[in-house]
Amino acid sequence: MAVTENTPGKKDKAARAAGKEKRRERKAEKQAKREAAHQETGRPTRLCSLSTVEVRKGNEGFVVAVKGPQGNRTFQIAPDQTSQILRDLETAIVVIRGQL
Repeated sequence: MAVTENTPGKKDKAARAAGKEKRRERKAEKQAKREAAHQETGRPTRLCSLSTVEVRKGNEGFVVAVKGPQGNRTFQIAPDQTSQILRDLETAIVVIRGQL
């Protein structure tokens, strides 16, 4: 049996493309709405999340949460201190790796 344009259950490509475009637009609108809500509430926005470290960017700087067997620790990095703290953290990581 040959597939024709009038076969029930088969959408034409233009209709599928239009539906896909509508879904993309809705997804973009929802994402924009989420981002606007984060900015209004002042909640930090997640930048990265690993199994032990999560970094979020907020209005006051970066919030770093470190999870470990001894418990969770959270600290905030002010925007003007970011480069110095990152250098210190890099040095600390090298020292800790040498201890293991």
